[in-house]
Amino acid sequence: MRNLSFWGAFNAVYGKVGRAASVECVLALLQARCLSILLYGTEACPLLSSDRRCFEFTVNRLFMKMFWTISPAVVKECQQNFNFLPIESQLEIRTAKFLQAFCDKEYIMHVVQTACSRAA
Repeated sequence: MRNLSFWGAFNAVYGKVGRAASVECVLALLQARCLSILLYGTEACPLLSSDRRCFEFTVNRLFMKMFWTISPAVVKECQQNFNFLPIESQLEIRTAKFLQAFCDKEYIMHVVQTACSRAA
């Protein structure tokens, strides 16, 4: 289901800007608007390797669509040339940020205080 929402968001963005915008602009919009849909909640729970491969497949297909290619080597080179981190790395970064925020004492105190004020 998440893939459908991701593709819907990407096609909406790509349909509006398409070839009129630079690749950098389309990738920035992809990062800001679409990847969050695809990766929603992945930082909070462990993922199977099949889930990770599914995310990687989806992003590779997106690059194939954008660059009109079917070659995985071309996709990988395009991702490197446009400084697009592999999904595996993006998942690790999201998880690290989530765990950092979760373990941050101020964050925990804020959550406790908010819960207490709602209970009162």
